[in-house]
Amino acid sequence: MATLIDIYNNTINSLHHKDNCAYYIRKILMHINGINSDAEFYLRADENIADLRLFTSYFNRFLQGEPLEYILNECPFLGEKYYVDNRVLIPRVESEEVVLIAVKFAKEIFKNRPIEIADICSGSGALSIAFSKLYPTQDIVMIDIDAKTLDVARINAKKNSITATFYQGDVLGPLINNRRKVDLILSNPPYILHENEIDQSVINYEKRHFLIDREPLYVYKKIFDNALKIKKNKLLIVMEIGYDTKELLRKMLIENYPNFSYIFLQDINKKDRILVVRIDE
Repeated sequence: MATLIDIYNNTINSLHHKDNCAYYIRKILMHINGINSDAEFYLRADENIADLRLFTSYFNRFLQGEPLEYILNECPFLGEKYYVDNRVLIPRVESEEVVLIAVKFAKEIFKNRPIEIADICSGSGALSIAFSKLYPTQDIVMIDIDAKTLDVARINAKKNSITATFYQGDVLGPLINNRRKVDLILSNPPYILHENEIDQSVINYEKRHFLIDREPLYVYKKIFDNALKIKKNKLLIVMEIGYDTKELLRKMLIENYPNFSYIFLQDINKKDRILVVRIDE
């Protein structure tokens, strides 16, 4: 049997772009042998690989351009691992920031009182599940237009021992139809305005409607139009936005929702990527 370190070194040496692949080779080996950290990998480097054929299969898929998260069916998000496959968008670091900002504002507004939240365009469910680990929640509602996507959210809710209600539907429609009201809306909706901005690897493996909606800023407008129908006493809305949508959203808010308080926040890359809206009326 081949050892982990032998496979690791031999695979790197067989490639031209060694620096770009070493991390991914290591992550595949760690996944197959149930290793949780880089430090543990090197401590167990002389251990035999659990399944060499599986490594070869996974690595060949990676070389074809398939995202590692889909290959391993897991994605790290705020210190936890979430199940993902091509039914959902892969959670990104920017979405972690959305959760942390939502927690910060929720503590200021709701003073650690348990709240009801709705995760719109829920995808894997990572936003609302991660939020619920950092702030007390009474109830979680996950809404997505794609039934298959909600199946993945159910997997992650069960994996994290989270009780949630799942609705297939368009934006806030299910909340309105079921006469449900919430304190917080979290959302990472489709926000890309131009398809030529998307990396080819993303186009090849992640579904287009996760990224580009039927019309520009459709979900944002639907949420703002119907926010008063589903809010309790106060409503906090925290949404991820495209780096080039700030002024369009600002114009939308000024012209159509003058009573909404809002702020745009930058991500770690100093790009405007998060919108926080507060409705107190």
